[in-house]
Amino acid sequence: MEMDNRNLTGLAERIRELRRARGLSQEELADQVGVSRQAVSKWEGDQSLPELDKVLALSLLFETSTDYLLKGERPARRNQPDARIFAIVATALNAVGLILSAIGWSEEQTASGAGGGWIVMAMGCMIFAVGRTLGEGNSCRQADKIFWPLNLWLLAPVPLAALAWGLLRFRLGGDFSFAKEWIQPRVIVVSLAIYLLLCALGDVWILQALKKKAQK
Repeated sequence: MEMDNRNLTGLAERIRELRRARGLSQEELADQVGVSRQAVSKWEGDQSLPELDKVLALSLLFETSTDYLLKGERPARRNQPDARIFAIVATALNAVGLILSAIGWSEEQTASGAGGGWIVMAMGCMIFAVGRTLGEGNSCRQADKIFWPLNLWLLAPVPLAALAWGLLRFRLGGDFSFAKEWIQPRVIVVSLAIYLLLCALGDVWILQALKKKAQK
């Protein structure tokens, strides 16, 4: 396939950017297009050009035009929302939901009292999912960096509190009359320390996973 050498570098960069936007490794892209991983590596390294049938396969896979791949002429497409906005709104709703559930629980000590806050948090997660689905590729990657590290701290208290409450019910046999004596300050401090440690470790794992995904 002959092409002006001036287009070679641009083509290599566009293939690499589109592959990363799809979250594909070189090996995964090679499998879907029907070539070796070395071939994809050469395309992205300015060492060779894909054959015409592979350019067509790439355009179908990436849902773009061959003009964009070969010439950099962007095709007309529908406007895609910025997924980061959805992530920010979702985070705000999760924070509000956590506060509401804590207030409801403190007043009634029942699941129904905290239920309103849980519903708000569920709405926050749904909004993030919608933005992640409809958003533009690069903004989706940025939205992941905003949402997951922050919301781990906001969402984790719900299952952890439910687990703690279940253990309390089992430990106290449904009679909470002496719960205040059993739940001493040191128990609260230790529990809080464990929670902070788990969330910090979770954040480290999330950030490393997102970094590895971006490097593929």
